[in-house]
Amino acid sequence: MRHILTFHPRVLYVSVVRQIHSSIEMNHKIKHIFTTPLRSGLTALIISIAICFCLSTLVRLQEYSAWKHTPDSFFVDGTPMMTTVDAFYWVRLAREYKNGTYYEGQREPSGLYVIDRLRGFPSEVYKPLRVPAVSYLLAKLSGEFGGNIYITGVYLIAVLSGLFIVPLILYFARLGCLPAGILGGLIGSFSFIYLVRTSVARVDTDSLALGFPLLTSFFILHTHEDKIAGQPRGNRLTYIYAALAGITMMLMEVWYTVSEFTYLYLVCLVVYLVINKNSFKVTFLSALIFFYCSFLFSFNAMVISAVAAVLYFGYTYFIATKRVKPVYAAIAVAVAISAALVFVYNSSYAMWKLDTLIGTFSFIIKNYLSSDTGVKPSALTQVTELQHSSISEVFAFVLKNSALSAVGFIGFIIFVVYNFKKAIPILPVFLIGLIAFRGANRFAMYLAPFIGAGFGYLITVAAMAVIEKFRITKAIALKSIVYVLTAAFFILIINQTAFFFVPQPALNVEYYKAFKDIKGKLRGKPVILTWWDFGYALEDITGFATFHDGGIQHTDKTLYIAHALTSTSQPELYNITGYITGNGSTVTADDIIKDKAIDKPLDNVKNEDIYLLFTSDMIGKFQAMYNVRGIDTLRPPTEMPMIQPLSCQSFKNDVLQCYEVTVDLKAGKINNITPISKAVFVDNGYVVKTVEFGHKNGVYIELFASGNAINMIMAVNGVFFNSNLNQSRLLGNFDKSLFEEVYSAMPHARLFRVKTPVM
Repeated sequence: MRHILTFHPRVLYVSVVRQIHSSIEMNHKIKHIFTTPLRSGLTALIISIAICFCLSTLVRLQEYSAWKHTPDSFFVDGTPMMTTVDAFYWVRLAREYKNGTYYEGQREPSGLYVIDRLRGFPSEVYKPLRVPAVSYLLAKLSGEFGGNIYITGVYLIAVLSGLFIVPLILYFARLGCLPAGILGGLIGSFSFIYLVRTSVARVDTDSLALGFPLLTSFFILHTHEDKIAGQPRGNRLTYIYAALAGITMMLMEVWYTVSEFTYLYLVCLVVYLVINKNSFKVTFLSALIFFYCSFLFSFNAMVISAVAAVLYFGYTYFIATKRVKPVYAAIAVAVAISAALVFVYNSSYAMWKLDTLIGTFSFIIKNYLSSDTGVKPSALTQVTELQHSSISEVFAFVLKNSALSAVGFIGFIIFVVYNFKKAIPILPVFLIGLIAFRGANRFAMYLAPFIGAGFGYLITVAAMAVIEKFRITKAIALKSIVYVLTAAFFILIINQTAFFFVPQPALNVEYYKAFKDIKGKLRGKPVILTWWDFGYALEDITGFATFHDGGIQHTDKTLYIAHALTSTSQPELYNITGYITGNGSTVTADDIIKDKAIDKPLDNVKNEDIYLLFTSDMIGKFQAMYNVRGIDTLRPPTEMPMIQPLSCQSFKNDVLQCYEVTVDLKAGKINNITPISKAVFVDNGYVVKTVEFGHKNGVYIELFASGNAINMIMAVNGVFFNSNLNQSRLLGNFDKSLFEEVYSAMPHARLFRVKTPVM
């Protein structure tokens, strides 16, 4: 017997409706879990900020304590070494300001800048008329640390670098997600990228690079509030918070000397107020107040603000009293104001501001949409913090395990999706952090707090789900669960952070001592020609001028210096020195590009105080120099340098045993395969023995000894072996008719005077 299944339409309808209701109810539950705020009391807020900030500061001071266990590696006469060479620039300006010599010297024509006599010789490089904020603080606070500006920097940066935690925790606490603020502060502070950039003795402006933007975000968040104590809020508080946000941006410009953040936050403020349905009047006046306060002491900003105010009130007047259509009123007022601006400023200032805005957006677009740095060689491509990194590498800059960082990143994205309106004020910082995926990896430090915040949000959501399931209603129990989970999570992943990281000096004690010695030996007004990395340090420690440093290494001068140091011709090194020294030298760029400067000196160097400094770190940087040596980009090098240090365990019967490499100095072979052209034995900077093997196109073995002990062994190719860096610095084969050795601190540094006249 056949059974035929039949469905009654009403039964089907009821079943579908129940399924829809069930789905809607589930969606409501999910949304409730993801959006229900976890309100925190004032006590919990204060304790959270205090613990996170103190932990951030103490970890950095603990790094300093770790240094004191081995003082010979980190201190010279009680002075700590710096962990960034940029620190020497800020320290020097602080010392000049403290000693009253900051404003000595000429000013450029506008009078806004003082010519810095130590930088970029012989060009005019300027220092700001206003002492940089970090240098000002160093000078003012140094009295509390016995006048030692270096030690002052250690403690100042330890404190400043944790200040971003305060507005970050306040922001997320305001949104009802305190754990996001806590983990954002902790993971942000102890992420590899941020801790390295704000570690002990890292005297630089990065210490407040997060603090000012996050404080601005916090103030913008408060520009909109539906109700206070159940009553509608007046507009006065909106304007006050807009002013506070603008003042914070002004302070950021004073500290960081960039104004791009201001325009980004101006857009953010307008978008935030518009999306939250504030009136045109409130939005316009808030933006106007923010802009004016961002450039509080600028006459031009005052004029622009006044013009904008006239524009607004003229617009409303024509509409209200003359009954003119809004679009016509706006056009009429805009034309009138534009004509007035052209008349007063001759349009130059307006065009300059337009160019600044275009530059801001071009910067963002370039970093998001393109990583191309152009065809022309540039030393900037060799700066580690400016190099492009893969997605996994960017995540690894935050936490050691990149997949773990990705989870936190996704967590923050979910937070933004469910809390979009309230997340708008903080998105500018997040967007800047995203630049790390397309541009310079240094921007990853802006990403770190949000990866931590994502974890805090996911923990809060998970806790809320558990609480919902087990129907926990007591507020204290609910909050206790969330806070315990937050603390436990950070303890669990602490080894994934840089919590136990101890940095090494950017300039080690041997270099510092050598530079101090050089200062005592030279007289007059010496100018040091060397690679740019230690430019700031030389300017500060010796008080001597340099040709380039960490702030001007992007100029063509650096390309010429790279070419000179990696060239195989010492006359070419001499001629390039004459060319960049100028002062009447007849050597031209065309002479160098067309190889006319290789065989002999073309003219005397027109300065008797030029010195050539080689340091041991330049060996490791030779590849970078060679990459940017292309004065003529149409003639790329045909062979790349090879420098391979060898770690050898024994040297017996003219055979070097170096782990998997066997160097036979009898047969002239490496592993019985690779031919050796020549082996040189070097003692105290001079070749004491040479062994020729007659193999063409073979490698070169260099053995460096001190007495009977071999300190270093390298296998190199002809590109490096024949270079000026190797021949002069390592082997002592310098042309005595062109250069005179005046100081040696082998194996760390070697200084030569560039002779003149030689013709």
